[in-house]
Amino acid sequence: MSPRNSTLTAEKKTRHLSARQFNEIAALVATMDDPEGLTERILHFVKDQLQADRVALFTLGSDLSIELDGALGADAEEIEDMAEFSRGILESALENRELTRIADAQADPALARRLSVKRLNIRSVLAAPLVRQRRTVGLLYADTLDVPGTFAEGDQELLQGLAHLLASALEQARHIRDLSVRAASPRKPAAGRLQLPGVIADSRKMQKVLRMALKVARTDKSIIISGEPGTGKEVVADLVQQYSRRARMPYLKLNCAAIPDANLEAELFGIAAGAYTGAVAREGMFELAKGGTLFLDELSELSPASQSKLLRVLEERFARRVGGKRLIAVDVRIIAATNVDLALAVASGRFRKDLYDRLNQFALQIAPLRDRREDIPSLALNFLDLERRREGLTTPFTFVPEIMDWLVDSPLSGNARELANMIGKMVALDTDGQLDWDDLPPDLKAARALQSPKFDRDSSFDNMMATAEATILKRALDNAEGRIRKAARDLNMPEATLRRRLKMLSLHLPTKVQMRRYGVQT
Repeated sequence: MSPRNSTLTAEKKTRHLSARQFNEIAALVATMDDPEGLTERILHFVKDQLQADRVALFTLGSDLSIELDGALGADAEEIEDMAEFSRGILESALENRELTRIADAQADPALARRLSVKRLNIRSVLAAPLVRQRRTVGLLYADTLDVPGTFAEGDQELLQGLAHLLASALEQARHIRDLSVRAASPRKPAAGRLQLPGVIADSRKMQKVLRMALKVARTDKSIIISGEPGTGKEVVADLVQQYSRRARMPYLKLNCAAIPDANLEAELFGIAAGAYTGAVAREGMFELAKGGTLFLDELSELSPASQSKLLRVLEERFARRVGGKRLIAVDVRIIAATNVDLALAVASGRFRKDLYDRLNQFALQIAPLRDRREDIPSLALNFLDLERRREGLTTPFTFVPEIMDWLVDSPLSGNARELANMIGKMVALDTDGQLDWDDLPPDLKAARALQSPKFDRDSSFDNMMATAEATILKRALDNAEGRIRKAARDLNMPEATLRRRLKMLSLHLPTKVQMRRYGVQT
């Protein structure tokens, strides 16, 4: 039963939202960044002001599915019934975008027959649609169980006003919480590939990394991103932070290899006034990043002593400034990056296992560029545009096809960083906006000369055809992650033919070690 006096009627109720209360709720909506916290506080406010038994906020998915953002006064079973009952109201709101008021659902023949109305014992209902740019995006719902005609005119105005505020504020806040189904979410082209601002990922390997990164971004787990230098670990870290719930909070970065070990503790935890002669109080990165994210690059370079101090802070969730006594609460998400196999470092005793376990709540492995050559053309064009703008050049630049082919087939042991450096050198020597063989500096010409003669422009027609076939077969194997049968299917040729062509072109079949690298069980 409701705590409300059962004799209370609409005629006796005259609730009006004061200017002070309206200012409070407007300020709340304008300043809240956390969608869950915003929803909870709004629902408490509505329940108290309307003296409702149950309140809920439903949102409408892009596929017209109803999603519950929060509810008060209802258990899980009741919430399902409320969602079913609210669907009809939402469908009506989609058409007219108007507030719905039901004085007594039990007295309405059409409504009284509905199972959800019977099970919930719904009497009075007030529901205001959340409308954003002429589009209904949700529903703010309140009901009572025992008294019909409970909600007064002032209640309707209150709920409608809150709905207008929430429509804008919640939609913006939910960009952070569920980006995959909002306008700020990664866009999926027809081919089903993710496209993210500032991120190039044409290969299947990078697509897989991005999908996993977006999933873990919505959690608060610590992450270790591994990969060779220049593979884009920091780009992926930035992506995780950008699409996390902490996106609007501080985001600080520290290269562990760039700070002397003697200074690292002060850098991370700060310095207390008087810690040494002339010492001035200074906040550490854990304090400065409160509520946000801390990116630790080159994690493997931490000394054993620094590893111990970092572990203690992560376990206790408190830090102490150098020379200080006061404990400072720590609320920071850690994203770490390393170009070292930390599992091997743990096995060899160079890295603490307990710290590794603490940070390795989720792991992302970025493949080297030579194993995802599909990314090279887009990366090259991006670096070319960046170099042009950096140098203040207005002339458009392009690659001749032979240069792009050569870049795609280059070893690129330095990954994207090496690729950007190569393009920068070529732009510096170019005179006509067409990057060709004449624009190669001496070191790149020497590197080209060391590559297989099959790629020489003076090769015979047979060699050129063999090279083209070998390139196609190698990429098919890469796309199939080393699976011969799948590669043959993709190429629309018998498996035996593919094996014969690989042998004829002296292309080795994937070994068990390579298959494990692809992630295939052997």
